[in-house]
Amino acid sequence: MQKTATSALLAILSLGLFAGPLPAAPAAPDTLPTRHPHRFLISDSLSQKLLIFERDGSVSWEYPQPGSVYDGAQLPDGNVLYCWFRIGTTGPTAGVREITPDKRIVFEFSVAQECHSVQRLSDGLTLIEDPSNRRLIEVDRQGRIVRELKLQIGHREVHHVARQCRKLPDGNYLVAQEFDQAVVEYAPDGSVRRRFPIDGRPFGVSRLPNGHTLIGTGGGPGIGRTVVEIDSHGNPVWTFEPADFPAGTNLDWVLGAHRLANGHTVIANFLGHGKGGQGLSLLEVTPSKEVVWTFGEKRIVLFMQILEP
Repeated sequence: MQKTATSALLAILSLGLFAGPLPAAPAAPDTLPTRHPHRFLISDSLSQKLLIFERDGSVSWEYPQPGSVYDGAQLPDGNVLYCWFRIGTTGPTAGVREITPDKRIVFEFSVAQECHSVQRLSDGLTLIEDPSNRRLIEVDRQGRIVRELKLQIGHREVHHVARQCRKLPDGNYLVAQEFDQAVVEYAPDGSVRRRFPIDGRPFGVSRLPNGHTLIGTGGGPGIGRTVVEIDSHGNPVWTFEPADFPAGTNLDWVLGAHRLANGHTVIANFLGHGKGGQGLSLLEVTPSKEVVWTFGEKRIVLFMQILEP
């Protein structure tokens, strides 16, 4: 009798007459839906956290950091280095921290008032912007200042001294001098090697392998809000202008631009200043300005790093 009932049930299933669909098998890890073509690290001012996103859209790591985190990077050993500042009831506090994947602080350095840029150098020192003293400093693991570079700044607004600052392989320093509307390249002795005037306030800056400089700018209606690649003479060779951004971007400031190995550019758009994180924080574009990917979660991204693989 049991054998007869089982045979009848199998016959019904083979005819597709069963009342409901069979449950789907769980997706294998390598077949999970892909929402992002990259893994990436961001600071989100809305949630006051550092976050790592996986390609399926999940957050695999997060770390709370009250205040503004304008710059940072995941290091080759997996630690995360970042700078931060916060305006509190007792005044501003700022500095640099390095944290392990399990969220232990292994390096910390305090800066007066604000800090907008940090970079771990190949010799193990850490390059830090110290805007209240209008300088860049290189600090060792014990917190000793090993080198200092005085910046030639045309004002005394601490908040607007500089944004991203990068030491180049040849020992020069590339500095986005926001209020001065210029990207300045300094020699190690503090002399100005090159000065590139910018239409807008530069924020993100990087030197490309071909010797060109990639810059993200802000500044408000009529100026900035652009990505521009300039050659060694300061001539624009590629731009992504406000009119090139897709509808719904809610464009404000370009806080960073990351050139990928395939020639695409990933752009970070600031969604603060009353925008509440509504719009597109990240987008990837081709050299011909085609948009291939966007990130539209409700976030206020202050910096981003593409993580590969």
